[in-house]
Amino acid sequence: MEFMEFSDIENHDDFYAYEEGRIHVQDQRGFYVMYDSAVEQLRELEHDLLLTATHFIEKDKDHRELATRTGSAIRRQQAVGVDLAAYAHVPVDRFAVLLDLWTHEAMFLENKRQVSLPARCVEQLRYAHVPVYRFAVLLDLWTHEAMYLENKRQLLDCYLEAYHHVFDTTEKQELAVVMTTVMHQRPRVDFTLEYFVKTYRAECVVLRLQAQLVKSVLDKQIEEQRDYVGKLTEGREFEFGLPPKIIPKQPVAINFSKPALKHVYMLEFHPSLGVASRIPQALNHAFWELMYMNKAAVKTSTQMISLEHQILEAALKEWDKMEPLGAAYSPQLQQDMFSDIFVDNPAFLCEIGNELISKEESAGGQRRTAKERRTTMLNIWSKLLEVVTVRHRLLEAAWESSILAT
Repeated sequence: MEFMEFSDIENHDDFYAYEEGRIHVQDQRGFYVMYDSAVEQLRELEHDLLLTATHFIEKDKDHRELATRTGSAIRRQQAVGVDLAAYAHVPVDRFAVLLDLWTHEAMFLENKRQVSLPARCVEQLRYAHVPVYRFAVLLDLWTHEAMYLENKRQLLDCYLEAYHHVFDTTEKQELAVVMTTVMHQRPRVDFTLEYFVKTYRAECVVLRLQAQLVKSVLDKQIEEQRDYVGKLTEGREFEFGLPPKIIPKQPVAINFSKPALKHVYMLEFHPSLGVASRIPQALNHAFWELMYMNKAAVKTSTQMISLEHQILEAALKEWDKMEPLGAAYSPQLQQDMFSDIFVDNPAFLCEIGNELISKEESAGGQRRTAKERRTTMLNIWSKLLEVVTVRHRLLEAAWESSILAT
């Protein structure tokens, strides 16, 4: 904070601001800048969007020509009033048919000779597919692309705030992989549809559901960790192996003025938020399992997006109505095995360990060597850690059993 107060100290970092739905970058001198990679990716995005718009414009042109040809054939059939296939098998005057054919062919050639320039211009306009308003198509494309990027930014903000809390190298790499995957994610446009708006809107809904799920999980994790650290550090000084005490002063926002997750305090860190990288892994596993089971029904990208939408809705529903651990068991069993008042408090476990060590030392007398005392302490603490580990595994097995039972 003192470094930021002095204006004569040069800054070598860029500043990021989010104003009116746009992200602004300023260099160390305060000038607004754009990175070279951002400009290059913008050009690639423009090229991809133009290709997408061209495809749907050409597809609309084919549909209109097909409808025109189909309508002309129907009108000709209605004008004739007979079935030509059946008419060919009826005895007719072939000379009269040939006379009509040559007469109408001569009329056709005469009309083609008298075609004026404006008529040819109309033909060129039809060939250019003027009925499609290209600016409207580009406006739809850029509008929905901006909506898609905005939803993707909200999801990235959740992962980025979790990244700031993580210290483990492996977990930071896993979160970086997740964020990189989201950054390079593109809409799965279904080119079998008549227009791209439906695909973009479906993708935006999927991104919003992902952000909602990640935010709910991480907010709950922050809340529980904050309560747990408060119980550990209440009325105690700093001890080695325990998390630092949370100072409940002015809350801060890590990324921008409005945080994606819960507000945290200046020196508040929750390394357990590295669990955020497991959320997309679990969703992808469920998605591909269902894809394998329904591979005959899921063929297009629209169907894939719909399947992912259903998975996210089911995950949010399960998360919102999730009951406490052991709720399916009897109250007595919940009190005996699932209660976290004693076992989850390291202060109580330390008291038990110290009492056991004191009993062993008093039973052995003063004749024990320092090596024997260290061995006794190691055995006692190992047994306590084993008890905690076995209880954790037992709780997981009981939770899985309750899920399978319901």
